Amino acid sequence: MPKEARITEMATKKSKLTKRTIWGTIKHIPRRILQYFRIKFNAALNSKIMLKQYVPVLIHKSDIAAIEENLKRRLKDAPATQPAWTTQEQQIIKRIKYQTKHANRNNVTRTLAYYEVYRQFPELHWAFLAHMVSRNGGWSMTDLKGDLIPRLMSSQQVEYLFLFLERANSFIFYDAYPQLLLYIESKKQQKNMFHLLPQFHVSIWMRVIWDHEWNHPNSSLLTAALIVNEQHYIEQRVVQDSSSKKYVIDELYFKAQALLQLNQVVFPSKDHVVGLILEDFTDLHERIEFGKQLYCILFGFPMILSETTSFATRVKHSGSRADYWPHLYQKHRNSASSPTYSEKLKGCQILEGAEPFYSPELLHAWKDRLVDTPQIYDWCTDLSPLDYLHRLQPPRSFDMTEEHCYGLNKIELAVLTKKKL
Repeated sequence: MPKEARITEMATKKSKLTKRTIWGTIKHIPRRILQYFRIKFNAALNSKIMLKQYVPVLIHKSDIAAIEENLKRRLKDAPATQPAWTTQEQQIIKRIKYQTKHANRNNVTRTLAYYEVYRQFPELHWAFLAHMVSRNGGWSMTDLKGDLIPRLMSSQQVEYLFLFLERANSFIFYDAYPQLLLYIESKKQQKNMFHLLPQFHVSIWMRVIWDHEWNHPNSSLLTAALIVNEQHYIEQRVVQDSSSKKYVIDELYFKAQALLQLNQVVFPSKDHVVGLILEDFTDLHERIEFGKQLYCILFGFPMILSETTSFATRVKHSGSRADYWPHLYQKHRNSASSPTYSEKLKGCQILEGAEPFYSPELLHAWKDRLVDTPQIYDWCTDLSPLDYLHRLQPPRSFDMTEEHCYGLNKIELAVLTKKKL
């Protein structure tokens, strides 16, 4: 046989051997791992297609420079003495405090309050982002009383985790909602009313931002600044709080939050569920970048914004996941809950003859809880938060349609596995 022919034959045999070796290896990889990579690949592919429609949300360097100068000056100056408020200003302060307390009763009232602000003032992008994130917060809260998670956690763990979620969301509302109401008041009065912000213990960071926004409107800048503010606001008050760390954050069940889907934020749209997974809730930097990327997803894609807004307008928030996936979830059980659990999910479909997952409305799952008043101090002590305003970009992958289903399958698998132990 000629030398060239022998080389060709050897190459062919080597190729076949390589293919058999690879296939033999692949066959031994667990099916669920292969499924995971398939889902990740499809999500990246779908996201790449959607990214072609991205319209950049921009923050101008000149705005950041102006804010830096004002913030530097305000940090250097001694705190101003409280002026004597006029009768009208006292009434505004009293009314905003009442409205904030009234709307901060639970997740449902907070979520509605955010939406009403955005509906009236669509330039306040953060209000709609907060509305959608608050919907996700409500879904996480009712998951704790649904079909699956109570079978993985003790009743005490469920209680601690609910209080942690409620406290974080309540604190953010306590700080941010008066700011939104003061903006509305400023529009009504047709003059800057942000000199009243100290009455609500708002950080000097947001006082500088709102003053700049009033004179140089930029929805993207304001949204990014509010994201930076809200995450700094809860960092020491909630995330690093000793009781939070002892009863929630340092516990194994919280570290397994990826399994429990409590770190997902999704936006339902017509054909897709888009969103992100927060890998480490305890990382301040990651939470801020997570919020900024969610903003880019929501407001950087006109189709996503249109479909998500349509959903929010059409579907009243109840806290039940049946709000957006009624084929998988139901708000009421058709039969009594069984102490034993039987598999009911295949892919993203309920098995024939099985009931959808129970996902109660929030007001049926949890009573209103009074949370403590946040500690009063200013988190902003230097110029470092300005670094977060320099970059607004969407993530490379944000299609969560299959991954959201996969997460639900993982939870069910954990329940079935625990049942066998």
